Amino acid sequence: MDSGDLRASGLGGPLRLETRSKDIRLSAVTGDVRLENQNGAVELHFTKLGSVQVTNRNSEVQVYLPEKATFQLDARARGAEVESDFADLKVQNSDDQGVATGSVGSGGPHVVINNEHGPIEIRRSSTVAETPAPPKPPKPAARGEPEETEN
Repeated sequence: MDSGDLRASGLGGPLRLETRSKDIRLSAVTGDVRLENQNGAVELHFTKLGSVQVTNRNSEVQVYLPEKATFQLDARARGAEVESDFADLKVQNSDDQGVATGSVGSGGPHVVINNEHGPIEIRRSSTVAETPAPPKPPKPAARGEPEETEN
């Protein structure tokens, strides 16, 4: 693949992806995922969580996990920080690295994220679709008022 963005939706694992110099955005992902990337951002939106292993360099990693997911997490950001929406995870950030570990719920799949020179965000996502709502049609003009037109 050439450099640039990689976007996909509705992917079912097991999935293995190795890329370079790509901004990756995968949405509606289910099942096991193993992803290796460098020189590009990684954004993963899971609808059903499986075993996850993400290795990235030189950009940020954002992982959106289902709101009610149970999982075990080991995340390490060398040279950056880790942020989490899950209170059950222990997050420690220092000058040279950020680490997040722990379990949410009882057991569940193992999520491992390693990132060098970029932050990691572990976000809680709802089951609501991520696609924006379509624009509302214009209101019809009231009687006696001219209709709005675009020029």
